[in-house]
Amino acid sequence: MRRRVGAGLDARRGHRACSWCAQPGQLRILDVDERLVLPTNTLIRVLVTASDVLHSWAVPSLGVKIDAIPGRLNQVWLTINREGVFYGQCSEL
Repeated sequence: MRRRVGAGLDARRGHRACSWCAQPGQLRILDVDERLVLPTNTLIRVLVTASDVLHSWAVPSLGVKIDAIPGRLNQVWLTINREGVFYGQCSEL
């Protein structure tokens, strides 16, 4: 789900328990079924929550790390300066 907020973009994603097994057709274990496409050079707010257990969600190549907590809504603001595919992951077990 995406929507415009002021001068930036609001991106929302729920987080479920990580699956560590690559599925057929996935290029790497961090690949997903549905990619989130975000614009470059735009202020983006990412809202993060969890539906089951605590997670520490990160996109290392963008320098983003935030906790996903069931029943709580956390946010992080970022700007992507270059085009590319960036992989998010659970960074703590």
